[in-house]
Amino acid sequence: MRAMASRLVVLCNSAAGLEEEFNRWYDEVHLPQSVHLLPGVYSGRKFTHVHVEGVADGPYAYLVIYEIADDLLEATIAQFLENRRLRVEAAAAGVESELAVSPAMDTVSLLGFFTSDREPVTKTIVGS
Repeated sequence: MRAMASRLVVLCNSAAGLEEEFNRWYDEVHLPQSVHLLPGVYSGRKFTHVHVEGVADGPYAYLVIYEIADDLLEATIAQFLENRRLRVEAAAAGVESELAVSPAMDTVSLLGFFTSDREPVTKTIVGS
């Protein structure tokens, strides 16, 4: 049997003119809170898009990958949905939820949960 690998992948941007505030909030508040509050998430890392001359840039400046313990994938998804529901209720009541989204984050983002039962393709790099 192959080892499973599960991830939550987020593509996002800062709100216009708020990149510094967004990065501070995501790195110091949101990422640590997400790892702490989602039961199966054991790590998370934010990446910044690198422009390559001659290659079209996509619409997102940031990629965030959360690694999820496979036996807790369903519990993680359930808690994610519950956090989202609580955030909507808190916003409607005019209060902040435990896992709030900063106004420094653009409202358009893309996210998804992914799993794989395939072994990774790897290579050994000699001399690095």
